Amino acid sequence: MIGGCINHLTFLLSTSPIKVENESKVLVNFLDISERKKVQEDLRKEKKFFERVAETSPISITHLDKSGNIIYANHTAEKVLGLSKNDINRRTYDDVKWKITDYDGNDFPQDELPFELVKKYHQPVYDVQHAIEWKNGKRIYLSINAAPIFDKYGNFDGMIAAIEDITKQKNTESNLEHALYNSHEREKEINELLNATRTILEVNDFNTAARYIFDSCSRLLGAKAGYVSLLSDTGDENEILFLEDGGMPCSVDIDLPIPVRGLSAEVSRTGDVVYDNDFMNSNRVKYMPECHMNLPNVLISPLTVDGKTLGFMGFAYKEGGFTDNDAQLAKTFGEYAAIALKNSKAFQALEKSEERYRSIFETAASLITSVDENGTIVDCNNQIKNILGYEKEEVIGQSMTKIIHPDYVNKSFEILHEILNYGFSYNKEYKMVRKDGELIDVLINSSGVDKINGNYSRTICIINDITKSKEFEHELKKSEEKFRKVTEQAADVIIAYDFDGNILYVNNLACEKLGYTKNELLSMNITDIDPENNIETYRKYWYGLSQNNSVHIETSRKRKDGSVYPAELRMTLIDLNGKPVILGFSRDMTVQKEAEENLINAKLEAEAASQAKSDILANVNHELRTPLTSIIGFSDVLLKGKAGDLNESQKMYLSRVHNNGKHLLDLITDILDLSKIESGKSGLNYERISIIELVNDLKEYIQPFVSNKVLILHSRVDSGLNYIYADYIKIKQILSNLLYNAVKFTEEGSITLEVSQNEDDVQFSVIDTGIGIPKGSHEAIFDSFKQLDSGPARKYQGTGLGLALVNKLVNMHGGQIWVESEIKKGSRFTFTIPDNR
Repeated sequence: MIGGCINHLTFLLSTSPIKVENESKVLVNFLDISERKKVQEDLRKEKKFFERVAETSPISITHLDKSGNIIYANHTAEKVLGLSKNDINRRTYDDVKWKITDYDGNDFPQDELPFELVKKYHQPVYDVQHAIEWKNGKRIYLSINAAPIFDKYGNFDGMIAAIEDITKQKNTESNLEHALYNSHEREKEINELLNATRTILEVNDFNTAARYIFDSCSRLLGAKAGYVSLLSDTGDENEILFLEDGGMPCSVDIDLPIPVRGLSAEVSRTGDVVYDNDFMNSNRVKYMPECHMNLPNVLISPLTVDGKTLGFMGFAYKEGGFTDNDAQLAKTFGEYAAIALKNSKAFQALEKSEERYRSIFETAASLITSVDENGTIVDCNNQIKNILGYEKEEVIGQSMTKIIHPDYVNKSFEILHEILNYGFSYNKEYKMVRKDGELIDVLINSSGVDKINGNYSRTICIINDITKSKEFEHELKKSEEKFRKVTEQAADVIIAYDFDGNILYVNNLACEKLGYTKNELLSMNITDIDPENNIETYRKYWYGLSQNNSVHIETSRKRKDGSVYPAELRMTLIDLNGKPVILGFSRDMTVQKEAEENLINAKLEAEAASQAKSDILANVNHELRTPLTSIIGFSDVLLKGKAGDLNESQKMYLSRVHNNGKHLLDLITDILDLSKIESGKSGLNYERISIIELVNDLKEYIQPFVSNKVLILHSRVDSGLNYIYADYIKIKQILSNLLYNAVKFTEEGSITLEVSQNEDDVQFSVIDTGIGIPKGSHEAIFDSFKQLDSGPARKYQGTGLGLALVNKLVNMHGGQIWVESEIKKGSRFTFTIPDNR
């Protein structure tokens, strides 16, 4: 009992016998260890928290002792390293028998491994990249961040390593390079398509056309902000048609004319594109309108009609700055906009800035108040109800003392007068009183507006409730440093928040990536940095979590400057001092998304070009087949003498008309078949096909062509291979084309048709002893209209459609086709059809 209160203490008890005046006694010692037990309990909770962070991290975490033995590996490490914890623990990399190589498969230098570097220099290492091969031969590409651990005497005692699997990233980069190569091959076609886009500009509504052109150019340049404007009749003022601020803070009233000066004056004078990649440090910055956003770089292109500049198209906020290539591109789009301007008749005004900013004011996540010079609240947004429990009418017209805690009233008025005189006050912490009497901690950022006679008549206060953040911060301050390196060196942004979305913890990478200070983030809600999901959407994910599972989604993250990047988010549930907390790991997916988007765009462009070609060919074929059918039919009637006798010259000429007509009809049929396949209008009619009957039909078809040359026709079919399931007409069409080509390019020797069983496929081969194909052309011969001998005096006639059609028909069956050939030694064309028996 101390001071009327019962306190429970913990003692360490020891006893010893003694003699007092020859009488046996027992000496009892009590040592108060209550505080030590409390510290031990706090450390235990702290260890449990960080161990949970490590175990739920999507990054592989390993701990090596000073000899290089792995003494700890989290769950993710098992997946990345391809071994269970039992197989990893207490073993070195050499013991486990991983083969460590660089990305080309060469042995990785032993002295450049992360452990050896950290052991040698006692310094952290970052992004050490190498590959490991599992026992089953699978190769994993890794990026490793590692930091040394020292014992209490300062001696090297081991290493903590964060290992990231970057295999997918490497594969994406490889796919992107391949797609870019293909794009280069189609450069001429793409240029023609770009020329055709000029027709898009032939519209009457200039605002619509200008917005389309501006957005297209912005995406190509990578600019986040910009505008389109028109010059006044006198040419000395700009009228802004629309302004794209890219999420950056900008308070310029676009309804007011802006003088032509600085960069825009230079563009108007020269009639050419001008850009500046260090705009804020140039002498041009003095011409920037008041309340304009900061501009690290700027590019302006003129809208020139009949040699006269009538407006501008401006771009800003390009990462890495603008280039001469960007200037040329912007000039081209400026010319497009000028054409649209020349043909335009009317323009539409944008919404007034007051309406726009009122909407932002009312929908903001923070409580915003407007206070006059006497400290009276003259306006506030709807968050007054959520944060302080008042209705708007209960606080508007009242003094700030109504909501400020009495201990902070004097401080608030001192800062209010400071703002009215100097213009701003940032990150001030107060206590406020809710309507129900509850005290809350808030963070207030304030700035002065409506400057009159050198002083500000109003103060705008942005207020965020940081009560829960302060409570959590207090808990975090008790933490030690044992596992801090794991979270601070992680390659992921780590943010912890409660079930209301209030942010309770962030690592340093979160601050660096999002552009906020730690205090700013701790005063925010998770939805403040996520432009895609609201709190209800998040809760749908959270309520399905437990401490044994996690949720993985793709979303976006919004930086302080308003820019947005795609993110991969993994959320898991942890227990913090008996309270459930969501722990989120997010990763920037910008590079991956750009790679995926480039691949998709390349595929869409190729598909669009292919579809257009197929549609044109289909229409042309339809128009040609009708007259050709009449030519062939009537010439056949004449040759048979049904319309009267013909002399020998007439028969000869008419035979040529008939044969060439059939040849042309066959060509058109090939084109039509190819266009139907490419446009997706051709299907397969599967049936049971007898191999022997198919081979006999093909031999009967090709024999007349073989008999005109010094050739022998062979066929070989595996015993036991009796039939396949496929489209009979299309399989026969494939083999007929291949056999005809073999005869066409072989003067003497042999033609062989082989059919064999190959695992899960039936394999067909057509082998000849003809002229052969150069090795560098083995793939090109399968392209449409492609012939190796394409000159006007070529020896072998044809359109180059046969092998292209064969390739398409094989692919429709799910098979593959290839050629093996050498010049003057012959060719072997082989294709497979899945065995669906």
